[in-house]
Amino acid sequence: MDDKILNHLEKENDIVVKHIELCEKDIHMIKLDMQIMKDNIVLIKELIYNYLLYNEKKNIEEKKGWFF
Repeated sequence: MDDKILNHLEKENDIVVKHIELCEKDIHMIKLDMQIMKDNIVLIKELIYNYLLYNEKKNIEEKKGWFF
């Protein structure tokens, strides 16, 4: 093979390897983002639950005021 062609193929190979490395980093970042979103969903569920629990407790206390 001609040295010029070989050099070109080596450069192309390096570019492909770097692209694969960047894709792997992107995949890792996406996984981290997904975990953060899952954690946020759990926190949002807890906030909603606590809000509903607070409102239920508040409603019960208000109803007691009407009867007592």
